[in-house]
Amino acid sequence: MLRIDFGQSLLDHSGVLILVQPVGYIGDKRFKAIFDEISTYRTAQVPNTIRTLNLRYSKRVSPQFTEWGNFHFHKRVLGLICVGWCTEISEVEKLEKAINEIKNPFSAILLNTRCFVFGCQSNDESKIRKDFALIRGEDHSGDLQSNLAEFVASLFNVLESKRISKLSEKIDKITLIQAPVEHEVFGGENDSRTSKRKTIGRSKKYTGDLCMLAGLPQEALSQYLIAGEHLRVVNDLLWLAGALEGQCAASLLLTRTATEKDRNSLILPIECAANSMNLTMNGLGGDVDESKFRNPQALSEDEIVERLSEALRLYNRVKGAAVVETEANLKFTRLLITYKRRIDASVALQNSLSVTVSLTEQEKIQRYSAAAVLYDELGFQRKAGFFSRIAAMQCVSQLMPHPLWLYSYKFLMSALKGYRISLDQKDVATGATNGWPALQIRLLNELIYTARRLGDPFVVFRHITFLLHTMHDHLSDDEMKELCVLLESSAKQCTGSPRSPKSPKETDGQKIDALDMALIPLTKMPLVRSFKVQPLPLHMKPVGNKSVVASDSESAGPFIFSSLRGKVKQSKKGKNTTWVCGDIGQVSLDVYNPMPCELRVSQMILCVEGVEFEPYPTCLSLPPKAGPHTVILLGIPASAGSMRITGYSVTVFGVESTCKLTKENLENKDDFPVIVDVTPSMPLIQVSTTLPKVRCQPPDPDTPQAVPLVTAVTLYAGQSMKGTINLENIGKMPVESLNISVTSKDGEGLDELFSFDEEEIKSKLPVLPGHSTDITVTITGAHRFPQGTESNDNPSYDPAAPWGLTGSIQFRYSIGSSSHMSRKVTMAIDVTVVPSLICENYQIIELPSDRSHCLLMFDAVNKTSNDMELSLCVGNCNESNSVEGELTTDGAMNIQGNDKNRITMNLPRFTLPVSDKHNEEVNADSQRRAEYKRRVCDLVKIRWNLPACNAEGCGSVENLKLNPSMMQALRPDPVTFGVQINGEEYDNTTSSGITISLCTIVKLNVHVSNQSDEPHGPLVLAIEPYQDQASGFPVTELDGKVAWAGTLQVHTPEVLPGKSFCHSCSLIFLYAGQFMVSISCTETATEQTATSQQGTGSESPERTCNSENTEKAVKGEIHGLKRSWTYSPSVKIRVV
Repeated sequence: MLRIDFGQSLLDHSGVLILVQPVGYIGDKRFKAIFDEISTYRTAQVPNTIRTLNLRYSKRVSPQFTEWGNFHFHKRVLGLICVGWCTEISEVEKLEKAINEIKNPFSAILLNTRCFVFGCQSNDESKIRKDFALIRGEDHSGDLQSNLAEFVASLFNVLESKRISKLSEKIDKITLIQAPVEHEVFGGENDSRTSKRKTIGRSKKYTGDLCMLAGLPQEALSQYLIAGEHLRVVNDLLWLAGALEGQCAASLLLTRTATEKDRNSLILPIECAANSMNLTMNGLGGDVDESKFRNPQALSEDEIVERLSEALRLYNRVKGAAVVETEANLKFTRLLITYKRRIDASVALQNSLSVTVSLTEQEKIQRYSAAAVLYDELGFQRKAGFFSRIAAMQCVSQLMPHPLWLYSYKFLMSALKGYRISLDQKDVATGATNGWPALQIRLLNELIYTARRLGDPFVVFRHITFLLHTMHDHLSDDEMKELCVLLESSAKQCTGSPRSPKSPKETDGQKIDALDMALIPLTKMPLVRSFKVQPLPLHMKPVGNKSVVASDSESAGPFIFSSLRGKVKQSKKGKNTTWVCGDIGQVSLDVYNPMPCELRVSQMILCVEGVEFEPYPTCLSLPPKAGPHTVILLGIPASAGSMRITGYSVTVFGVESTCKLTKENLENKDDFPVIVDVTPSMPLIQVSTTLPKVRCQPPDPDTPQAVPLVTAVTLYAGQSMKGTINLENIGKMPVESLNISVTSKDGEGLDELFSFDEEEIKSKLPVLPGHSTDITVTITGAHRFPQGTESNDNPSYDPAAPWGLTGSIQFRYSIGSSSHMSRKVTMAIDVTVVPSLICENYQIIELPSDRSHCLLMFDAVNKTSNDMELSLCVGNCNESNSVEGELTTDGAMNIQGNDKNRITMNLPRFTLPVSDKHNEEVNADSQRRAEYKRRVCDLVKIRWNLPACNAEGCGSVENLKLNPSMMQALRPDPVTFGVQINGEEYDNTTSSGITISLCTIVKLNVHVSNQSDEPHGPLVLAIEPYQDQASGFPVTELDGKVAWAGTLQVHTPEVLPGKSFCHSCSLIFLYAGQFMVSISCTETATEQTATSQQGTGSESPERTCNSENTEKAVKGEIHGLKRSWTYSPSVKIRVV
């Protein structure tokens, strides 16, 4: 403590001041630990009483501090504790000289002295003085407590004896007590009445101080009240103010002791209780009735404030009382703070600062620092910061023989709060202006200068980074350049990493270990915007395998409409970007240089969490105040999982800064936080081919590797070529699953152009890392549009015009079938098909001479400019109900360029398998025609060759369109007859007839079967006997010549495919001659009209030519009859 105690409060009036000093070679750390342990004992309890002694400890007290010890007894140093360290008992005597040097300045006021010696293990205490105490053992708390209690007891005994002696003092023995400023004022007035009352009043005030220290606040309040009465009468202003101050201190202590108790209290020895007795007060002088001041009530809060205010006014009127006036104002301020009277407290604190008093440089530091602390307690942060800064400046004043740079730095750090400079990184990250930039810049520059004087470059560049980051917008270009140069030089001087700093220098044995300032990242050097995670290139991007179960579960459940659904705020964040473990990932960002100097970034990497990550550092140099510059940061995730990109690390001016990612850095604010899904390692293949390749611009300029190959092929329609596609596994995982698909934006048809052998693909798997395999692809020029458009349906179709498709072959591959992710690589293709051979103008007719074959006729057109060799052949269907036969060749021919020939080919007639779906007539008819067309295309084999071009291929009749007449000619007769005469089968192709006797019964059985693939009906079976004349016309009116039993005409409903019906009748020929029996079956319309009946009656059955029957059947379909079938030749019967 210096001459003025700037940390005093009213409760210090009851504290026994004990000076604790180190002696010998104890060391600062060890002494500090022992002092802290001693300082925990703030009170001492007198046994068998309610008296409590308050203890105050100080490591430093100047002799000037005790000048006012007579006026305020608590300012005296009453006890001295010396702390030493000795290993041998012989070393204890060496400490006596150091103890005497400490004790001499306070020898007149010290009540007792004790030296605590630690570290000595000797038990022989007879060789040491009684004022020495040996504290043994590592756990010395018990020993220290007992010795400290014994020492405090000795102080109490002396204080108690002084108090008792003062209470029993006779009036004529009382001497006048004087303050330091009163030595010359009161010369020899000892006999006057005023002098007598002044002496008594000061003696009472002195006695009250003793009672306060002895633990009797009630007695002290009584003494102070009596002293006040005496001193007020004689107008003794200084001592009256002291008495009023004592009244307030005693009242405050009475109130405190009733509510607060110290937990760590010393218990004094029992011998102290015998000396702690209360004596009746002497009646000194009859001018004041002292009986009314016995056991007074403690002053109230308002009374305490009023009397302290009066004491301050009295101090102000006394010349030379600036010391006690300053202390009283500070005590008053602290009291008002506890009473939460902040305005009054600020006024009292301002009064203490306005007191004119001569102070040393160290006292000025303490005065301003105490004011800063009190203003901070009042909540006046700006004033607290101001006085902290004044104290810091005072520490390095030119009048100081040794500037205290460390204390100056600490005071400046404490001033940051008052200047609204937040050290919290969260507040710094907001970037909002708070406070006064000019003052803040000045304070931060002073911090930088102080840190440089301390010689700690790490602290220097910490403050520089903070200044550049927070005050960037308020600094001039010259200031920023200077700070950048200083930052770079400070960073070079630092030892160790900025993340785990090691200060290279200590100041006065104390390094800056109380640095609360976090390392601020340089997020504005450079400034990062448009931060975006780049997806992998298309040929490296993982693709999820679709799950049917997942898709079904998503659509399961009913749809529930709610009008509140639109009000629910849904996240706009899209799907996370997917990277692959072991493959390079990219992040693009735009950087700006807001600095007026060139910005050299020696290293810039990504910071992630969640997975192991190997970043690739990037270096860049940015010109002054330039941007944006696009930068790509690379890295390889080393493990699978969910990876969160937290920010980036940048090294600039030698300072490494870890900058957290915020929404301001992102191109899309909804992408925050930035999360990347990292899948397990996957294979990677590279595609090459032997097919012709051309240069082509990729469809997406941002992903030039999306289409690594472009293949262009030109073929004649019907021409085929084979090529090899090489798949090389350049990854680190094997390819165990491979799927090849062909896609095009122009439409369908690529499946007809490209074909792969699935068995070959399976045999080439797996493809190990570093290995390759070849896959064969066959490309065939199609004879029609990819959409399958027929020329008859599309009049705008030009068969001579080439056509083509632009698409891609996708190779989708993965580790295995159990993998949920795969990759796909795309090979672009461009196929052009030019016309070669076109078949048109089709006709299919029946052959009367050959019921098992029909005739196919068409025009073969050579659309090329070269001569074409054409070979034709016919192959039979392989169905069970088809006409059996082998491949037949119809010959070869030449067609000149751009010329055509008429082609005629014999086709076997055939029937499709019977279908069970007969109710869908329209769809069944369309499907049957398509199937018959496919069978015809399979039967007709056309090969062409262009010798001049060395090209060959296949022709096609896929543009054939079947009409009903063609279908009739293509299929065999649907209705067949079986005839039995008199129980025996009759074959009209081999039999020349039967001969019977006159009037013999001829039993005729007719069996009708439906051999087609469609139902027929209703049917009318007609049996009619007749005779041929020489003119060739039949005679059907055989009156009296033929008789019959049964009906000759029967109606039957619909006959299904494969079903049949039978009819029987008997004929009797009554005349001899040559007779014929006509058997026919007619399919009638569902609604028979008169016209149809007339048409039926007008038609004569034709029995000789089946082609004519076909024509009549077609005509019958127009006039109401669908078809008619006749058993030909008719049955011949000769009657004899």
